[in-house]
Amino acid sequence: MADAGTKTNYLVEYQVAMAGGDPREFLVQDVAITDALNQCYSVRVRCNIPAAREESGRAACTSRRLKDVELFMRRRFPDGFVLENRIVGVLLSLERATAEESDDSFALTLVPAMALLAHHVEGGTWHNRSYADVMREVLRKGLSTYGRTIEDRITRDYPEIDLIVRRPDETLLAFVQKLAARTGINFYFRHDGNVETLVLCDTNEGFLDGNQRQRRDLPFRPVWLEHATDGEEQILSARRAAQLDSSEVEFLGFDVAGTPMEPVKGLAKQNGGHTAKRQVSDGFRVNEREDPDAQHARVAQLHGEVAGTAENRSEVNTTITGALAGRRYRIELERGDSREFIVMGVSAGGRSFAAPGADYSNSLTLVPTKGDNGETVQIRAPAPPDEKVPAIVRATVVAIENDPVDVDGLLRCRLRFAWDQQQKEVPTTYVSVLQSMAGTHGGTQYIPRAGDRVLVSFIGGNLERPIILGSLYDKQNTPPTMGPPERAQTLPTAASWLGWNHASIGDKSRQSMLCMDVTAGAEMMFFNAPYDWRADIGHDSQTHIVHDERRKVDNDFDETVAGNYTQSVGRDRNEKVTGNHSLSVKGNLALDVGGRSSLSYAGGLSTTCHGGSTSVIEGGKSENVMSGDRSTRVTGGSCRYAVGGAFTVVASSVSIGVGGIGGGSGPAAGGALSLGKTALLECLGGAAVSSGPSSVGADADGVSLRGPRAQMRDQAGGSATLAGGSYVVDVPQGVVLRCGTTELRLTPQGLFVNGQQLVLQGARTQIRTGTLDIDPPDGNG
Repeated sequence: MADAGTKTNYLVEYQVAMAGGDPREFLVQDVAITDALNQCYSVRVRCNIPAAREESGRAACTSRRLKDVELFMRRRFPDGFVLENRIVGVLLSLERATAEESDDSFALTLVPAMALLAHHVEGGTWHNRSYADVMREVLRKGLSTYGRTIEDRITRDYPEIDLIVRRPDETLLAFVQKLAARTGINFYFRHDGNVETLVLCDTNEGFLDGNQRQRRDLPFRPVWLEHATDGEEQILSARRAAQLDSSEVEFLGFDVAGTPMEPVKGLAKQNGGHTAKRQVSDGFRVNEREDPDAQHARVAQLHGEVAGTAENRSEVNTTITGALAGRRYRIELERGDSREFIVMGVSAGGRSFAAPGADYSNSLTLVPTKGDNGETVQIRAPAPPDEKVPAIVRATVVAIENDPVDVDGLLRCRLRFAWDQQQKEVPTTYVSVLQSMAGTHGGTQYIPRAGDRVLVSFIGGNLERPIILGSLYDKQNTPPTMGPPERAQTLPTAASWLGWNHASIGDKSRQSMLCMDVTAGAEMMFFNAPYDWRADIGHDSQTHIVHDERRKVDNDFDETVAGNYTQSVGRDRNEKVTGNHSLSVKGNLALDVGGRSSLSYAGGLSTTCHGGSTSVIEGGKSENVMSGDRSTRVTGGSCRYAVGGAFTVVASSVSIGVGGIGGGSGPAAGGALSLGKTALLECLGGAAVSSGPSSVGADADGVSLRGPRAQMRDQAGGSATLAGGSYVVDVPQGVVLRCGTTELRLTPQGLFVNGQQLVLQGARTQIRTGTLDIDPPDGNG
């Protein structure tokens, strides 16, 4: 500010210059200014550029475009005091309009560097970050390109949001404005440095005091008053709407992670008129990083603050040259009612060195920090309608943990959009996957895997409410093989196949498959389970196979039937068991063979019968033991053979044991009958053979023969007969009787006693020994 001396009339002077350049380069004719909270200001200047008269139109404009410039507005008061206000920014555009040689004018457009962010277009997602943090991050990065900074006057805490999305066609400027509207954060610009500075604030204390000649209340002096042109800054006119009755807006939503899913709501108060009530249902996605009730209350509070700002808005015309968006003034709109107002928007203009009224005037939108009833009005910029994107886009499923299947308990996956440029941002947000069935009685479970290409839509057109509709094939992820190995095909040759194929987790070469070939005459249903297959059936199961069935089990086969098992084979049945065959029947076993039965054992045969055995053979029975022995053991009872005809045993030997059971195949310990080349009967208690009145017995005391007649014969013609009380021995070779050392031998040669012959001839008896002959006299016995 400077004092230029006393003059009769005041005026407003405008000056435009390049930063650090010649202040006389531009000769300003008139200026038009627009500025508003959460908007980029625009200064339109019509001027002459004497130095550009010798330059071509394109060169004159191009050489000055995108340079830092500053606009000075100097207001001279009647007492000679000069109030200077300054706006700095970037020269966005120059337009040259040469109507005639004497009028070589240019139209300049001055904007903040932030306006250039409207040319930054890219998509991105942020996860588990607050709107305020993302807003700070992208602004610092974007403005640093143009040498600009931000002044952070944000004082409130903002919750983390599970998913924040910037559309692929969304400019950085539009993205920042969207985040500002969702949080209620205001931004405006200050111009006290070499370049403009972006200011972020979320309370009334974050606004700047307006530039005035002195800090005092500005009176409301309508132009029809006689003293209205006394040269001071003042309010020329004002417009306010009538106060309306209180109304309510209720925000309704659902906590989808709740059990059960419960409605949550927030209530906003505003003066909407006639006690109106309005509901906004499911208007935003529930933030899973925040308590649902707290979220709804926060959104409702912001809505009420925006509505309260709009309700208390006043439109005024003033001569305040320093009025810019975000500035604070104390104004007396009504006599005795002086309050603090914040400038929400400005539309101003004027001509250099024009008469008062034409040199500068403006139209301001003001909102007081206190309402008519003394309540606090938290200033919030108008919120534009949130974006609606009725689009379907592609994305790729990613896995942050549990690769390749990263899913939560609600069957939601993580994804990354193809246009997401925030590659360093970890996409932790889970997104719902559309299922063909999902409800109170069950559903399906389709889970995309990491790397799958999916088609994504957005509920209500809100990019932050994505839902996965399904998967897509591309050149990298092609359709799988369908069918069994001998008929495996891929598209386009597999066009006759329909079905499902999925690789195993950890080994893509293992594929679970359920598919069918619908080629007429070659239809096939194919199922492949690389590991286990299990079917649980609550009641009956019935399978009808018109032709053949072939089943191959490479390892074990185990079958359990709790009830009856019935099999019916119309023709032959063949079973081949390479190893052992075991059959256990706890009840009865019945085999009914209509024809012949043949059993062949390469090894031995062992049969154990615990309850007795009965065989009925209506024909003959033949047994042939080719080698080895046959042994029949009756441990606790007797053995009987009842034969209607003859009983014939033909063997090289026959052994029958009686008494204790002997070991092996030898005779019993208690006695035995052995029949071979010789017959041997051994009994500890004695043995007897009888026929009618005749018997032969043997025991420990001796052997006895009884009967009407007993006879012994040999092959040499000898015989011994006991019958009728006499014993006749007739032997051709002789009879020998021994008793101790005494021996009596009867031979065809004679009678010998101890080797000495006794000659008995007629009536004469002669005894002869080696040393003695006894020959009695004739006539003596």
